[in-house]
Amino acid sequence: MTDPGNKARRELPTDPDALEPMGEVFERVLEDGLAELGLLDSPAASSGARRSYEAHARLLRDWNAAINLTAIREPAEIALRHICDSLSAVPRLTELVGPGVTLLDVGSGGGYPGLPLAAALPLARLGLLDSVGKKARFLDVAGAAVAAILGDGDAEGAPGRSSGAARDADGSRPARGAAGTDRSRRRVLAGCGRPVRTRR
Repeated sequence: MTDPGNKARRELPTDPDALEPMGEVFERVLEDGLAELGLLDSPAASSGARRSYEAHARLLRDWNAAINLTAIREPAEIALRHICDSLSAVPRLTELVGPGVTLLDVGSGGGYPGLPLAAALPLARLGLLDSVGKKARFLDVAGAAVAAILGDGDAEGAPGRSSGAARDADGSRPARGAAGTDRSRRRVLAGCGRPVRTRR
């Protein structure tokens, strides 16, 4: 007889290729969103970026059943309200940040907007920060999957809080502004990061 209070933990997936595809509706909504945002001829619409969006969404869908990362569960809504909403910042961020910058996504939860932005912008590093340990673990897995697709399988994860997480390079005070990443050494870091430079 099994003890009902001793539920066996379900092993959460780490390989998005082993998961069911998001489907045609997801792809159509994503395509329409990229067109509406004027991003069809940008890195945000490249085959690698699209594969990273799909992999991230597959992991989100499966993990969400176990740890409630988001209330958005339908493939079309994930494409529109997570991915396309994240990518809506690309035109403005492209004006603000140049190659080799680090971006820190504070309160990342399910990895939005950070992971889609990593695929769409020429960032050197991406930091994904969440204070909830189980969400940080998801960010570690999703970050590694996205990094592998985009060309660098390096990812680290740890939970953290925004207070004290991002500081100027000398560690003297909290950093202001955002920084970006270099595609030749694409690193996706889940947990905590330090900006390469700050705007004053």
